[in-house]
Amino acid sequence: MQQLIARHTETIPFESLSPFLGEEVTLDIASLEDKLVTRNRGGYCFEHNVFFWRVLRQLGFEVTGLGGRVRWDWPAEVVTPRGHMLLLVTLESGRYLVDVGFGRITLTAALRFEPGVEQQTSHEPFRVARTDAEGSYALEAKVPGGWKALYTFDLVEQHLADYEVWNWYFAAHPRSPFVTGLVLAPSHERRNPTAGDRQRRAAERDAADGVPYSIARCAGAGRKVAPADRSALVGEK
Repeated sequence: MQQLIARHTETIPFESLSPFLGEEVTLDIASLEDKLVTRNRGGYCFEHNVFFWRVLRQLGFEVTGLGGRVRWDWPAEVVTPRGHMLLLVTLESGRYLVDVGFGRITLTAALRFEPGVEQQTSHEPFRVARTDAEGSYALEAKVPGGWKALYTFDLVEQHLADYEVWNWYFAAHPRSPFVTGLVLAPSHERRNPTAGDRQRRAAERDAADGVPYSIARCAGAGRKVAPADRSALVGEK
């Protein structure tokens, strides 16, 4: 499973171009395989994790879909909607948290579901932490400045029907951050960085026309994308 995760995250980029460009985002396996494999595109969390969920199940893994509330760059007092997909995989050796679809800072390995234990990946160290709410957890990354939460989640099983509703909002609602902004994490930037590279992940915002965007980098600073060049990004990887 660890090898599957590594190959996925170093081959398929995270990108939210489809909702940004007004393209329909569908989660059926045929559409996902066509986009991510045949057309060599990327996608955002639902596309990545639904696809990986289906792959793991087809290979015989016991997989449970979960849902999270993104906390990355959100003030603590703001309640965010449940709108992120992650996976819980049960093996003979225990339970593991798997998430190949968080674009801001990608989890490139499965984490043992052992709250409070720091676990090294090829990128930042991660940990599962308990929150103040009963039955709630947070996935945290150790970044310059300390531990930072990516999202909170619980162990209530979610189904494809749940993800389709969330996917519609994030792909089509006029106030969705993926409709009004752009996030890119090229696949070659998701491979093993050096220790110094881990401290240079960058996020920038386009001030030229008020459209927010960020390009997650493991090595070097992010680059700006001119508004007229957005469609051309579909061919990049």
